[in-house]
Order: sequence, then C-alpha cells, then structure tokens
Amino acid sequence: MPVFNIAGRTFPVETLYAKTPVEDYVEAAVKQALAIHIAYPPGDILVFMTGQEEIETVAYSLEERLEQLCKAGAYTRPLFGST
Repeated sequence: MPVFNIAGRTFPVETLYAKTPVEDYVEAAVKQALAIHIAYPPGDILVFMTGQEEIETVAYSLEERLEQLCKAGAYTRPLFGST
C-alpha cells in the first residue's frame, strides 16, 4: 500500500456545505463534486467521507460519470487511512 508524504503548503480553500440535510449523502457528494468540476476552472476537489466504503463508492461513481461526460484529464485518487 503506497504511503504519501505531502509537504506542508497552504492553498486557498473554499468550503461548501449542503444548505439542507440530504437523504443520501454519498450521492449528494458525487453530484456536488461534478457540479464543481463543471462550473469552476481546473483545480483539485477534495471530498471527505466517513469511511473506506463511502470513499470507494464516491470514487467509482465519479469515474463512471466523468467517463459519460467525456471529461478527459479528470481522475480520482481515493485516499483513506486508519489509526
């Protein structure tokens, strides 16, 4: 399993929250990430989920939908850790 060490640099971050509670937060995260990807200029999108299963589900769903949208150059990198 790869280990990533990332130098501590800061970049401007915009934090977005759902305005109302959602029933399926995994699907809502996928839809929001896609909306950001389409509406904003190129950059990175971080999606924080509660566990490995949710992370893998979001990554898989995003890859499928990005493929359907023919979005070349977009990719997912699911990262999760344990204590």
